[in-house]
Amino acid sequence: MSYISVNTIANLSLEAKTKERRLLSVLIPIRGVFEKIILTSACAFLLANSRFFNEQLSRTSSPLIATFLSHAIGLVFLISLAMLSSQHSKNKNRMAIESRLRKNPRRFGALVLLPAICSVAVVFFANATTVEVRTSAAIPLFLLFIVLFSLVIEAICRVLTRERVTLAGISLFVSLAFLAVQQNLLTSKGICLAAAAALSLIVSRSALRALSEATTPFTSCLLVHGVLGSIGFLVLGFRPDLLHQIPLWSCIGGVLGAGFQLLLVVTLRCYGDLLSNTLIQTEQILFGYVTSFY
Repeated sequence: MSYISVNTIANLSLEAKTKERRLLSVLIPIRGVFEKIILTSACAFLLANSRFFNEQLSRTSSPLIATFLSHAIGLVFLISLAMLSSQHSKNKNRMAIESRLRKNPRRFGALVLLPAICSVAVVFFANATTVEVRTSAAIPLFLLFIVLFSLVIEAICRVLTRERVTLAGISLFVSLAFLAVQQNLLTSKGICLAAAAALSLIVSRSALRALSEATTPFTSCLLVHGVLGSIGFLVLGFRPDLLHQIPLWSCIGGVLGAGFQLLLVVTLRCYGDLLSNTLIQTEQILFGYVTSFY
């Protein structure tokens, strides 16, 4: 009798473990999807709101100058964060960066300058696109080219997965559906400008991810903000009247932009270019519409 009881308990225990494994095999992927959505949604939220504040900032000067000023504000914010960090982590990071810099100084310099130059190119081409094509058509155009270029990069690097290809296919279908409705608004020049803006964005983010892998996520953001922020301070040196024209609340965009770049680097390193760029761009469009509505 006791033998049968032990056998029964063992079978029940085995069955419970099997059910638990099946449940975990379902829950773990769902948890992973939620983590990706939460992280990319946070990036999209910060990006959409930083652009909203930067648009207010650009009304006092120009979009290009507003970009430099926003990075100058972000640089002050990042330096403040760096000053609050522990001395031990500072020394550890500095030693690691110095050793990598000695190994390949040219590559390190290129990785710092490339995201900065491409960030300026994104602003220029994006503004030129919205002049040539209406915003309602420019947004799906950006999404289309961002997905295509990210797909090409990951195909070259051989890191494509079924999940990423499926997401890319859905995004391409949605963007093409929007463009089919508004095809009369498109011009060949506008399409070329949108492609240039998307390519600049992808190169900028890929270089930023590579820089973060050579240093740390925080250091990479600090270096890129250092390049563009320095130009922002030079602009203020030549145009001190801007200080009186800029509303104080519009400076929030620089802080949000710095926070976005920090989260972006983490997202790119965790999930790769295709998944991160596609989700962030799609969610940013949604947050942009909500922000504009309110």
